[in-house]
Amino acid sequence: MIKELFGELTESQSLKNPISDTLKWLFIDPTMRKRVLVTVGAIIILQFVAFIPLPGVDISTLQEFFRRISGAQSGSLMNTIQLFSGGALDRLKIFALGLMPFFSACLLLQLATVIIPKLRKYSFGGESGRDKMVKFTYIFTIILSIIQAYFIALWPENPARFQGMQLVANPGFGFRLMVTATITASVLLLLFIAEIINKHGIGNGVAIIAISPFFLKFLPAVNTIASLIQSGKAQPGFALILAGIFAGLAYGIFYLTTRTKVLEISDGKIKTSIFLRSSIVGHEPIGWGTGLILLPVTIASFTNAVWIQNFASLISRDTILYTLISAALIVVFTYLYTLIVFDPKYLIGLMNKYGFSPVSINDKTSEDQLDNCMSKVLIVTALVLLAINIVPNLAMGFLKMPYWIASLFCGTTVLLGVGVFSDVLHQAEFFKSKADSGIKDWAVCYTAFDEFEAKIKTEFLKNKGIQALIEPFRFTWGIPVRTMVDQYRVYVPCDKKEEARSLLIS
Repeated sequence: MIKELFGELTESQSLKNPISDTLKWLFIDPTMRKRVLVTVGAIIILQFVAFIPLPGVDISTLQEFFRRISGAQSGSLMNTIQLFSGGALDRLKIFALGLMPFFSACLLLQLATVIIPKLRKYSFGGESGRDKMVKFTYIFTIILSIIQAYFIALWPENPARFQGMQLVANPGFGFRLMVTATITASVLLLLFIAEIINKHGIGNGVAIIAISPFFLKFLPAVNTIASLIQSGKAQPGFALILAGIFAGLAYGIFYLTTRTKVLEISDGKIKTSIFLRSSIVGHEPIGWGTGLILLPVTIASFTNAVWIQNFASLISRDTILYTLISAALIVVFTYLYTLIVFDPKYLIGLMNKYGFSPVSINDKTSEDQLDNCMSKVLIVTALVLLAINIVPNLAMGFLKMPYWIASLFCGTTVLLGVGVFSDVLHQAEFFKSKADSGIKDWAVCYTAFDEFEAKIKTEFLKNKGIQALIEPFRFTWGIPVRTMVDQYRVYVPCDKKEEARSLLIS
């Protein structure tokens, strides 16, 4: 069954051109070189800005604190500081929250669609529904940023967390207000820069910003691995085995990410295809599964009850029971999350509105056919997520490596990095198609909430004699689809914009 399933997924590649050709074109074409430079430049600027400390924090006292905790420790100063200060460095920078309030707002709104019918309607409501969800997401982002930033502001005021050293010269409401405003503004700044990348760069701006810190950890990780080998704590072949695991995992994820389950649809005259992707639920099932199983461990840290302590020890990260339970939870949450982001009735209604229907197979109803196709895709989704959850634990057990290195080279970081790389390739193909079209001026006539809507409406326009292209903005494997992070812009020739828009929103 698994062999047949993978065979179905490889029937059609979602990438149209060889990867080498697409990458070469990115650097040969002058316009694309500018886009790449804008993206790289934005990330470099952000990395410098990220070192700016919170206002009101005594820098000289902070430096003295870091000198104390680093002491005579060897290795990277940055890693030493992070290790001994419990992440103090990150929590004392203006980007202390990063994009977490934004991601939290996206996910909370998505979960709210389960219990609030109006939000569910907006979530499947096309461009107008997307506009409302975008507005709500920004509002929730600001609210969450203010709440979280305020609690961060309380943290450096406490000398007990810094070996009795007074980091804040003037603690109190004024300091908290200043830090709260600064951190909240920094979250909005990140979203503003993400939008600049969307307009003038390459890739999904939010995704690019979200994964960029992970790449900065690779060099310290390599230094740590070299230190382990030199000190005799790891075998010389350690690095080669780790590199092999990383390369194999990255290739396998990329192979499955760029393959789709193809569903043929027809309007009675021509056939076209829509794609069901294995990344539809992102990596959230891993977070939900591991979060739920580690809940007793968290509770155990706040109580001395013997039975809770014993139970927590049974499901610690390095146990077989933890692996088995987390695997089961990941599979369950994969299917549960799909119920939130995928609605066969919505898709059938969308196809019917524009004159399409699935090409019948074995006399199944359209809804049954969609359910069957998605069930097959979810098997692959669950297998990918299980691998990402298990491989780091195996690497820790057999190679005796620290968890942060195992997760960096064998875990979610690889999944996200491969997903974003795939997204960049898809968007580059759009730009190439636009350049090769022979049409000088294009305009956005519609912004779709999901790929299904964009594909169906694009094919509808083509049937009406209007050339159309889709510019995809995805955060593959990042967060589930149907949030404001994902968008699909439908482009048509400038002189056809009004006609096309009137056809799509009528």
